Amino acid sequence: MAEYPDIIIKPEEYEEYDLSCDIKIDKYHLDEEAVKHPHIVLKWLNLLTQANAVLSKAKEGLTDIQLELYIKGKSGQAEHDLNVKPTEKTIEAWIRQQPEYRDALHKVSKAEQQVAYLNNAKLVLLHRKDMLIKEIELWMAGYFARPHVKAGGKVVDNPDKRKPITTSRKRHGKKTHN
Repeated sequence: MAEYPDIIIKPEEYEEYDLSCDIKIDKYHLDEEAVKHPHIVLKWLNLLTQANAVLSKAKEGLTDIQLELYIKGKSGQAEHDLNVKPTEKTIEAWIRQQPEYRDALHKVSKAEQQVAYLNNAKLVLLHRKDMLIKEIELWMAGYFARPHVKAGGKVVDNPDKRKPITTSRKRHGKKTHN
């Protein structure tokens, strides 16, 4: 089994793994953005896979430490000041007080935080894909070529001085439909 580090993104790699830079979309180079998007997603999903492996390893380590301490507490080798055989609740409390258990629990917590962050990054990248699709559709419709037209179809500035397009038709001065 491969050995995984506790920290997925090392400080020297912070610039490479900057999510705020990866989610930006340049609307003037949508073709490049569409080609670049799968590579960005792959980069973050690889990190998520590594973080899940670290989390699994940390959980295994926590379970191993719990079992070792449980056996130690049950067999009477624990350093507790009881003259009688300890109960299950006493052993559980003693296990939770041990420094090696707390360290293992801290590793699990840190790994869970990394997995949660990378799952959120995955969701952000899915939203980026949706926005990329929407911007490509707008570009194909000519929206960026005609910035004088708002999204609702209202003309802000009519450079051609043509009559604006209306949604209702008039016939002999009367509306025929809405």
